[in-house]
Amino acid sequence: MATKYRITIGAAAAALLLGAAVPRTGTGDVEGELAQLRQEVAILSAALAAARAELRHLPTRAELEALERRIGDPPDDDDLARAEELGIAQRFADADTGLTPEAERRAAAAVVREARRAGLDPLLVAAVIEVESTFRNFAVSPAGAVGLMQVMPATGAWFGDKIGVPATGREQLFDPERNIRLGVHYLADLQRRFGSTDLALLAYNAGPARARAIAKGPRADLDRWLASYARKVRAAERRLRAQVAER
Repeated sequence: MATKYRITIGAAAAALLLGAAVPRTGTGDVEGELAQLRQEVAILSAALAAARAELRHLPTRAELEALERRIGDPPDDDDLARAEELGIAQRFADADTGLTPEAERRAAAAVVREARRAGLDPLLVAAVIEVESTFRNFAVSPAGAVGLMQVMPATGAWFGDKIGVPATGREQLFDPERNIRLGVHYLADLQRRFGSTDLALLAYNAGPARARAIAKGPRADLDRWLASYARKVRAAERRLRAQVAER
């Protein structure tokens, strides 16, 4: 049961490793050169930190088999068919998820199932997964966010207790269906609390307290935040929707 898992350092870091560094001014501006060098080091350091975090959680074959046994009954046929129709199942199959093919199918069906239960568009959920983890189940951010939807362990424990989905340890967040369920219903809860999808995405990325502060601050600051994370998710959603239209 070989996995397709592959650590990716990231395009920016890979470019640096290959010698394609940030272009320098070549004007003899020592301070400028040093600033650009610091920028390169910061990019590479962040990428290496993320790669090391993922390596610490690279699953063994036995762990994958145990995870698949814990998942339980096969997914609902209708949910899986809808995931295939929307291209979500194929996106999981194409990605370096670190999961077995059966676990990928279950995860794809879970996106549809939990989105339906939470009243969200499954393509929006898939877009969040795309931006958060590029469908890598064992991704861990430098800040400690875990899994497909990059759930913080503290958020998983608090919100999991709230909705009756135990997530008392970080390892539980590597269960793809549990991670999807927590992430989807947390996003839906944020949407209800903030009143819009874009603000909910801001809160999902920055945290509710910070999102409220940004929303109450200068409009330019809010627009800048929405133009970063929310725009990335919306762009991923449009790409996924365009692929459905082409099918």
